[in-house]
Amino acid sequence: MDITGIAKHAKNASRHLAAVPGEQKNLALKAIIEALENHRDAIFSANLRDLERSREEGLAQPLIKRLKFQEEKLSEVITGISALISIPD
Repeated sequence: MDITGIAKHAKNASRHLAAVPGEQKNLALKAIIEALENHRDAIFSANLRDLERSREEGLAQPLIKRLKFQEEKLSEVITGISALISIPD
């Protein structure tokens, strides 16, 4: 699927998700947090491989720096998701 197809699919999915009860959305967000925490080592390992490939392909250093995903960024993502859970529907 090309990027346009992915965008259309995401737009259609967003319409369906808008109708999902808040409690169900929060359960999904909690599951995402749990998955991130349980797979942090795999996430960091995959990120290191991506960074290495980016260096090999000559990606500009500022872009490589932005791609770097370590503990601090993961914590920020988890905090952000937790904040979404705390917002009333």
